[in-house]
Amino acid sequence: MNEQLTLGEIIEQLQTVGVRSETNEPKSIQYDFAYLQPTYLSSWRGDYSQLSLGYEENSRECLATNLLQNLKLGLEETFTGWKGGEYKMDENTKVWVANAGESANTGIVGIRDEGYRIIIETKYFEY
Repeated sequence: MNEQLTLGEIIEQLQTVGVRSETNEPKSIQYDFAYLQPTYLSSWRGDYSQLSLGYEENSRECLATNLLQNLKLGLEETFTGWKGGEYKMDENTKVWVANAGESANTGIVGIRDEGYRIIIETKYFEY
């Protein structure tokens, strides 16, 4: 069994934990390392038919509501590979943590709810 989450599994886990707090405010969301926040989806340079979810330093608050919406849109978009080609993603597409043009081996393995924020849990994977 591969513990790396797919696009569909990430969407499902976010919906399960809920992207809003008990006071109905959107929860913030960040990665489990270096206070980095998720940004946007792109075709992963390691395998163009897989996705990467980018990151940036804690320069703005990233809301889980916005990320969930963007992930769902990823099911409808066609992505262009780093060296060309068009790729349609689905619920079974693996998601890596990397900015556009990077092929880092960090995968998403879980979504942890902390009440007011959500932590995206990651792990190193050989590819």
